[in-house]
Amino acid sequence: MASDGVARAVCEGDEDERVVEGGQQWIVRRVPVAPGLSVAVLVRDLNDDDSGLDPNFLDADYSLEAATGNQLWEGARELVRELSRGHLGARIAAGAPVIELGAGTGLAGLSAAALGAHVLLTDVRAIAAGVLARNVALNAACARSSETGGGDGAPPNGTERARPWVDHAIALGAGSAATLALDWRAPTREQLSALVLPARLVVLAADCVWHVDLLDAFSRTAVELLGASAGATAYVASWERATAGSTVFVPTSAVRQRFEAAGCRVTELSSDARYSCIEVSLRADGASSVGALAGAGVRDEPGP
Repeated sequence: MASDGVARAVCEGDEDERVVEGGQQWIVRRVPVAPGLSVAVLVRDLNDDDSGLDPNFLDADYSLEAATGNQLWEGARELVRELSRGHLGARIAAGAPVIELGAGTGLAGLSAAALGAHVLLTDVRAIAAGVLARNVALNAACARSSETGGGDGAPPNGTERARPWVDHAIALGAGSAATLALDWRAPTREQLSALVLPARLVVLAADCVWHVDLLDAFSRTAVELLGASAGATAYVASWERATAGSTVFVPTSAVRQRFEAAGCRVTELSSDARYSCIEVSLRADGASSVGALAGAGVRDEPGP
């Protein structure tokens, strides 16, 4: 991909830009985050009938569920709105350490970084090394080319000590972003053994637990992260796709129930007939039932 050309087109506020990479067609979409602030995301062109076999089709950690990571989904757009509201908005603006689970195109995590957070965006290897890494690079290029960008590459409101993913992070907007492959079906502790998880971690998840086969693995991974960081909180946004008797889609109520059964305190931030966003943290009486990640420490200093 001619990333420089795409970055210029997006940063200049053009309409959706179509690009071709590896024989596949992609669309660059610009999504508003806050007044005067937006992020750019690559998504697969669903009208592309000539792309042939998905190049990641035979990857061990790839699946139909993983393939949805190449698109934007309603829950991610809703979670972006939550990032500038209330307690979550205050933590993001103060430079909170963030891990996004099942990031896909990375809309929620990229938006959090643009607003000031230091974000580690995770997904299966094909997505993390593919569309997710390209979207981080695309938005970093936009920031550098804009008049209000980072300029010398240093995040405006962060220091090296405030960037928990400093070995991998790229300055992006008012914060920073990095990517990491994370497969919920594999042991979380082994995949994150090289990280030192900061206290008061913010875990983001948007529309990444829609299929019944994902619920157990997702909830286990999220709860392990909460148990490995003192004062951690998760924010899970889900779009209601299940109908009565559905055996494929996960009702938003089931996500909440699974966290409660795991010893978590769950608070509903916003919801309607089609959407739910919940805040999840460990209860004091439930923390002992959750094993902390082996090899993942917790910083002594408080987070934002």
